[in-house]
Amino acid sequence: MQQNKVIGGALAAQIIGLGREILDYPINIFVKNRSIQEANNDFLNDMKINYSGQNMARENKYNSVFDACDKYRPNGYNPLERLQYYRK
Repeated sequence: MQQNKVIGGALAAQIIGLGREILDYPINIFVKNRSIQEANNDFLNDMKINYSGQNMARENKYNSVFDACDKYRPNGYNPLERLQYYRK
């Protein structure tokens, strides 16, 4: 039963990640005024990061998702501050 939960969680992460990137694609073009090539590059880079994060989670290399994503974050960006903003 535990194995099914792991497989289901991994599949859910893949579906959610892909869905977010598919929805983000037109936003990059029509809202952020990026070119199609820039939108393609953003999509592919984000998918690469998602895949990398999922692999790191499977290998239990990090204590949390925040630790796993640190190397991809821009300097000075703190996701916890953003979470606090949305909880208000």
